[in-house]
Amino acid sequence: MNVLLVADDAPSGRRMRAIARVLESEGHRASVFDLPTASTDRANTDLRDVRPRWTADTVVAAPWSLPTGAFLRGHLLVADGISIRPVELAATDAGDRAHARRILQSERRARLVAARADAVLVAGEAQRRWWSDRLGLREAPLVDVPSGISDDDLESDAPGPPGVPPSWAMVVWWGGASPRLDLDTLLAARALLGGAAVSVVVPTSDPSDASAASISTADVMDRASAHGLRPPQVVALPRYGSDDEPRRILTRAAVTAVLHHPGLEAELSFRTRALDGLWAGTPLLVTEGGAVSDLVRSGGWGAVVPPHEPRSTAAAMELLLRDRTRARCSEAMARDRERWRWSRVARPIVDLLPDLPVVSRSGIAATAFRMAIARWRPGGRAA
Repeated sequence: MNVLLVADDAPSGRRMRAIARVLESEGHRASVFDLPTASTDRANTDLRDVRPRWTADTVVAAPWSLPTGAFLRGHLLVADGISIRPVELAATDAGDRAHARRILQSERRARLVAARADAVLVAGEAQRRWWSDRLGLREAPLVDVPSGISDDDLESDAPGPPGVPPSWAMVVWWGGASPRLDLDTLLAARALLGGAAVSVVVPTSDPSDASAASISTADVMDRASAHGLRPPQVVALPRYGSDDEPRRILTRAAVTAVLHHPGLEAELSFRTRALDGLWAGTPLLVTEGGAVSDLVRSGGWGAVVPPHEPRSTAAAMELLLRDRTRARCSEAMARDRERWRWSRVARPIVDLLPDLPVVSRSGIAATAFRMAIARWRPGGRAA
């Protein structure tokens, strides 16, 4: 089967390439196309620019940036619904008209998926419920294909980061610059540890998306200073080396921290970046809410803390920094690591494609027509 996988940002590009490698290992022909990232209105991309030289039997793509034509053609459409854009945008509402139009556009795309997709990829039960509500009684299957880790082990020969004393423990912030994630609670927790020999290391560019706006060194140190912290209690680590180099630093860390703000986005999320900690075998410190926090708790991969509670977070850090706790978490991660390899995580889509039926598309024409009309209404041009 010829499969076209469409990526609309750097994280989805890594995801699509991982799935493509698994499909190719099973005898499918897979090609990944990266939608242009320079424009904020990528949904206007001509589908002819998306299609490779061969004709795709199946398109796998997040629906949020696809051109409308991608929903109208005859191929099987597998919607990658794991990044739920309407909820993500609402969680970071900028309060301007352009942002409101993007939210409206993403909500309309969800309706197109409900009318057209032959299957939807989800990660966890909360996402399954969210998509089920939109699909109604349609028979399109919801297929659990969360994120995975490489089938190759992460190399562990990274040098120690500059600025961290050799004898100090290292807690690496793995949340990047996303406003949905919560660096300040981690810094407040570190302040409560006082003179402990612990460095919070903050990479100053997003470890999961090199194209995203980074946290500047000045911003990191300003936020640290607001909590009474200074180097080496907090160390800003500029991006350096190859793409895997920032991830390799996790193998030198005592703890990988991914904290988030509470809300619907957190409950529906699958924090893919936290799996880098599993890959590296570094105990995780995460906020409760979402599928990954459930995995950390049930699997013994680390500690789960309430949102916005520095005291609980500081206590969890102290616990994870103990040799016995770290060893127990690392052993649990080692037991679970194989089942999170992409070759196993992507198995459901491999099994799905050969016999995936084309579901009824009776509603797609009406939905597309309503979107076309809404496009020309005041405030609705981004449909």
